[in-house]
Amino acid sequence: IKELAEESQATGRQPSGTGQRFPLVVTQSASWWAQQIERLILRWYPTGTFAYKDAFLQNPRFGTEYTLYDQYEFSIPVSRAGLCFEGLASFVKENGLGEGFRTPVLIRLVKAEDDILLSNTNGEPHVYINMNDDVSYNLEGNAVNNRFISAANYLRSSTCQGRLHWGKTKATLDRDTNGFSEYPQTWCRFGQMVSKLDPM
Repeated sequence: IKELAEESQATGRQPSGTGQRFPLVVTQSASWWAQQIERLILRWYPTGTFAYKDAFLQNPRFGTEYTLYDQYEFSIPVSRAGLCFEGLASFVKENGLGEGFRTPVLIRLVKAEDDILLSNTNGEPHVYINMNDDVSYNLEGNAVNNRFISAANYLRSSTCQGRLHWGKTKATLDRDTNGFSEYPQTWCRFGQMVSKLDPM
């Protein structure tokens, strides 16, 4: 990103297709950004076969000093993941929500953690989907990125039954969280333990 900004300043032209000042370019074409991200990422993450210690991704402060963002993460039961992602893809396409995203989503699988009462993966293995919203910081007046929020709320729907990561952003989502419905086997037990170990 820094290189693109320097290139833009040196040539006196904005990157093609942006039509506005470079710091606000994240509100523009998703395909243009996909090309730039691929171009920059390939420099940092070459393909190949590596020794074990070199085989894990490391983020060399890739653009972090230039970008503000909110990070959301949802855990979706593995048993619902196929239906959820298929529905999400259709929902995003039908409602034109693709402009709300500028970075790839990250997906990871986590085994069931039934011994942790309020674990996001209590009950069965879950697929985590991690999404960053940096567009809202580049809209005039830092407006809410409604396209992104609509997609995020879909992950909370009855189709996906996504549980919000306890330690990540959730401020702009529909937050009608019912602990008993999300953790039916463990919510009451958790409340009992709180009463016993941390009485009011």
